Formats: sequence, C-alpha cells, structure tokens
Amino acid sequence: MLRSLLTIFTVLLLTSSLAKAESPVACTGRNLLEDLRIKDPAAAEAVLREAAAIPNSESLLWKIEAPGGQKPSWLFGTIHVTDSRVADPQQSIKDKIKDSRVLVLELKEAAYGNALTLRILERENLVFMPEQQTLWDVIPDDKEGRLRNDPLLAMIPAEFLARMQPWLVGASLATPMCEVIRKQNKFTLDQALAQRAQFANIPIEGLETIDEQLQVFSGTPLEDQVGLLLVQAASEIPTEDNFNTIVELYLSGQVSAVMPLNKRIHRSVGDVLNRAAENLEKNLIEKRNKVMASRAAAHIEQGGAFIAVGALHLAGDQGVVALLRKAGYKVTAAQ
Repeated sequence: MLRSLLTIFTVLLLTSSLAKAESPVACTGRNLLEDLRIKDPAAAEAVLREAAAIPNSESLLWKIEAPGGQKPSWLFGTIHVTDSRVADPQQSIKDKIKDSRVLVLELKEAAYGNALTLRILERENLVFMPEQQTLWDVIPDDKEGRLRNDPLLAMIPAEFLARMQPWLVGASLATPMCEVIRKQNKFTLDQALAQRAQFANIPIEGLETIDEQLQVFSGTPLEDQVGLLLVQAASEIPTEDNFNTIVELYLSGQVSAVMPLNKRIHRSVGDVLNRAAENLEKNLIEKRNKVMASRAAAHIEQGGAFIAVGALHLAGDQGVVALLRKAGYKVTAAQ
C-alpha cells in the first residue's frame, strides 16, 4: 500500500510542473522584521542586538587555512531556495568554486533536484507513520479540519497525507506554493553551486547522509512533532511572509536574526512547545554542526575545498566557524 502511494505521489511530483506551467511563480510576502520595526521599534532593535551579539555572524563567506600550508578552503553559508535574488551566485563565488578541488554540500544529493525528493521518500520509516497508524490518529479531532483544508496540502493525495509523519506535514506547510512551483524548473542556490562545479568537472561530496538528516526530524518525539505542527497550522502569519523574511534577512546579511525574530514572534505558544522547539533547534543546528565540522576537516586537510552549508550553521559558539577554529584552523571572514 505504502509503495503504491509513493508511486502516485512521485507521478504527481514529476508532472506538476506541466500542470502549473502557466501559474505565477513570483513569491510575495512582508518582511516581518520591518513590520516589527514599525509596530514596536524597541523590540525590533532588541532582535537585531541579539543577532549582532552572536559570534561569527558578520559574514556568509569564510576563508579556512590549515596549519600545514595546504591550499586555502572556503566555507559559504547558503539558503535552500530558488529565489532569483540569491539562487544566482555572485561571480566571486563562482570563481572560487571553479578554482577548488572539490565542492562539499550538506548532502551530495542536493545537487540533483527532484532526485533528492525521491530519495527522501524512499526512507519510509523516517517519513511515514508506522503501519496501522495514520496522521489523523495523533491529531486532535477539533484540529483535523484545519490541516485537511489547508491549501498548501491540497496537492497531496489524501491517502498519502494520512501516512506522513507530522514533521513532514510541517515541512510542507513551511514552503509557500510559489516556491513549490518554482522548484520544478528552477535551481536552488545549492543546485546552482553544484552546476558551476559540474561545468568545471569538479567532484561533489556531502557532509551528511539523507538518513542522518531525516533522523533529526523523525527522531523528535511524536508528541512534540504534533505540538509543533499544530502551532504552525494555527499561526496567523502567512507562509509567504515567513519565507520572504528569511530570504530578505539572508540578502541583508542579517541571517542570524532569524532565530531571535522567530522567538519574539512566537513567544506566546507555551512553555511545553517552546521546549520542544528548543530541543529540535539543538538537534537541527548544534548537533549537526559538530558532524559538519568534523567531516569538513578531512576535506580541508587536503586543501582547496569549497564547503557550502546552510547559513544558520555558521555562527554561534557552537557554529561551524567556531568549531573549525577549535580544531586548529585559521578561519577569517572574507565578505
């Protein structure tokens, strides 16, 4: 049954670009930090002060030098979206990739678009509910209608939606329809970097496996997954606004404000859910940072690596930049 549902969803995924070829793909949305600046200037300044106080938050590009005098490597913070304002890398970034020995992404498979989605869906135990249990078994009856009727979930077949783990439903709600459509025929920034490497016949490697990334979400207790999903579904903030805010913070070099701003906006969700969100953040960011830094070191030791990871992994006392310094590398802001 599950395999047949996977086949149905795969067909839907691969044909949706044809069905929506004439649909608008421009993403619109407010910048929530700018909204906060208008409504509560002091609160907005507090968010920016907190972000500025985060160590190593001043740059998206870092030069890495090993003690042995190997060719320098580069660490670049990305954002996994197709927005044309970020998905076309600056010429200086393209040149550094062309001059590198290897391109290292979070996931090697991230270079291949829909293929990554299909590989994810093949990990049934990490993305689907256990046999004999559905999503609706764990969602309170009075909350079910909100999810069933959400337009962002409308393109997912009902039988398939019922099999998805709550975290995967949440991921679907976090992506506006404009981005879903664009991903059918436009590159994300990570894919654009990979294309430059492929043009230059530079090999592509990954710092993590698909299973490792999925386990971060699937390993979250089911109760916490459900709680976070319900808060997300009940939010009055449009998905487009959240999405556009992250993109614009990235463009302005203020990506470290994402977490402080998010906490400010959602501070009233309750202690239990705040703890669940903090635990997920620790697993999603801090634990993975240690893995990324450790595995990046092997590439740095060989010299000439261009390493690209999500921008939120760079900064902080436990960020990749700090961890690489602790490992003995000289890491300096280059942008």
